[in-house]
Amino acid sequence: MVLITNGGTKPNIIPEKSDLEFYIRAPTLAELKKLKEKTVAVFQAAGKSSGCSVDIQSGACFANLINNTDLLQLYTNNAEELGVEFSDFHPKLGSLRNMPSGSTDMGDVSYVVPSIQPMYSIGATAFNHTRDFTEASNTEYAHQRTLIAAKALVMTALNVLVNPITLDSIKATFKCQVTAAAGKP
Repeated sequence: MVLITNGGTKPNIIPEKSDLEFYIRAPTLAELKKLKEKTVAVFQAAGKSSGCSVDIQSGACFANLINNTDLLQLYTNNAEELGVEFSDFHPKLGSLRNMPSGSTDMGDVSYVVPSIQPMYSIGATAFNHTRDFTEASNTEYAHQRTLIAAKALVMTALNVLVNPITLDSIKATFKCQVTAAAGKP
């Protein structure tokens, strides 16, 4: 995603300075690092070919999210117990398996502690971060679905707190998943 924040005032006048902001995303931190190197090289080459200097200032970088599979299974079981039916299909997105996720600092958290970021339906077909989704989230149905998701999270936390074996399994899975995500043998 690119946003030109300062591109001059007229299309036929070369500005003294222009600015843009851009985001790059990748499925893993390792892929993000490679993509960042390529992106910087493209901007540097464009600047050099047009006789301009390029100054790149890096901002926040979010790690990919690692959903702890043991925690996620507990959450799924609890949500199903509360009547949630999980679907692998979205009317606009199609298959939800391997659906890309947005940037979030929850990814960073998931490298430090076992984590999940379950998503749930509020009955909307609108995409998140849109006006239509905002309107859909302000309905009684959306509030009911949010309460069910919250209850499933609380039930999951209780499962972990009362069963040390479950906690040990979650920790072991966490260690394996983070090691694999970091590309370590």
